[in-house]
Amino acid sequence: MWNISLRLLATLLAVVSLGLPAQAKKLRLPELPTEQPHMQLMHKQEPLRQRQLITPEEAVRRARGEYPGKVLSVRLRGGGEFYAVKIIKKGKVRVVNVPAER
Repeated sequence: MWNISLRLLATLLAVVSLGLPAQAKKLRLPELPTEQPHMQLMHKQEPLRQRQLITPEEAVRRARGEYPGKVLSVRLRGGGEFYAVKIIKKGKVRVVNVPAER
């Protein structure tokens, strides 16, 4: 009884393993085009190294001109579009977005 079950199992495994590569080819999805019109950006940005950006210190100076206080942090955000300057004054924290381009 066990001998027949083992032979049957071995035969089934051999048939299944031989049939898998053929079925894998059938199930392969077609390659999608890399450039699709709906995936293109509305406007193309210049690389950061070619654009004239202000320094973080200049961003702080401009932000403090609008909202005086202690600067907690300065970070370049939005893909290099603006600096986010975090300022605290009288317990209130405010984030001022300063355009990064000159």
